[in-house]
Amino acid sequence: MSSFSANKKIMNTIIYKYILFLSGAVVLIVVVIFLYKKNYISKLLLPERFKNYIFLSEGSIESENYEIVKIIDNWKGKAQIDGVVKLRHLFFDDLNKSFLLLTDFKNYTNQEYRIIWKINKRGEVIDSIKTDFWSMPYNSGIFFENDYFMDWINSGNKTKKEYAAIIDGDTISETEFTTFVNNATIIDVDLNHTNKIVQTFLNTDKEWIRIDSRKSYKNIDNDHDQILSNNKLSIYSEGYKKRFIELDNAIKPFHKWKDANSPLYIENFTTVSSQSKPFYDINNHGKSGWNGIGYFRLSHNSEYLHFKASIFNGKSFGYIPNISIYYPSKKNQDLVFINLYKNGYDNRHYKVSGLYMLRKKTFIDTE
Repeated sequence: MSSFSANKKIMNTIIYKYILFLSGAVVLIVVVIFLYKKNYISKLLLPERFKNYIFLSEGSIESENYEIVKIIDNWKGKAQIDGVVKLRHLFFDDLNKSFLLLTDFKNYTNQEYRIIWKINKRGEVIDSIKTDFWSMPYNSGIFFENDYFMDWINSGNKTKKEYAAIIDGDTISETEFTTFVNNATIIDVDLNHTNKIVQTFLNTDKEWIRIDSRKSYKNIDNDHDQILSNNKLSIYSEGYKKRFIELDNAIKPFHKWKDANSPLYIENFTTVSSQSKPFYDINNHGKSGWNGIGYFRLSHNSEYLHFKASIFNGKSFGYIPNISIYYPSKKNQDLVFINLYKNGYDNRHYKVSGLYMLRKKTFIDTE
């Protein structure tokens, strides 16, 4: 091959790469211009009234009779005592007419505890506690653990106390068991699947004893009601009333965000940035779309409260604002819990995340 042919081949290669570079640059410029214009035009066309909407974290949102205030920060590191990583359970305490909020320990397996908040019927945080990660309130309001119990829900006492006695229920007679039950002022029961035992907790003279039975566990089909139907516990079962009622999220997976009859309605949406389909993106579940700002109208007892929040528009997949709403009861909805949570890869600022409370400006205790 002549030097002329070799030089010509090199020159063609350089020209080809240069054309590819220019083509790529043009495509990139077009994409940038498109994104900029979409964002700019979206904001430019935003009606004036929406420009007064603020994020919930920026201050109190008010209507004539109601306000939305932040009561718990949602991200201050991994489950700090004053910050919840992710809400797992929200219970209404039917006895004390208060609420319990429990964090989700499953997201952070290195932390063997959960945070529980106590909220009064005014919607104010009155106490919090760090417990073992598996802790759940029993119907008596006691946390019963393997080697201790705690009466914080009822008394506010955070001291871990020992049982007065732990009895092997398989070594005592039915008459002895019945005597323990009849002498108790408070009774609670549990199916301990880890140790495969039925546990009966009995309060006598302000002390707690625990009776464990493997034989009883073998006769139970994973059903708490079967324990209650036990004739030996008839005193307990006849007066049993479920104390802690878990609240359900009113925002369903395929919530109709553009339905004007919905309590939470998206009035407008402005784009901020595009989002592709990275496999690790838990915010849009692998769907492409637009990160942006949603302008919301929350209707409550014939009044409207307006705010804005970070949101992902998944086009045909729908809106994903990561907002949950919990109504304490159908009879009295002067309190509404609003949870704004942050997934690992979404664009919501940490300080915006948190638990908010919609409540009456003027609280009147009717009970």
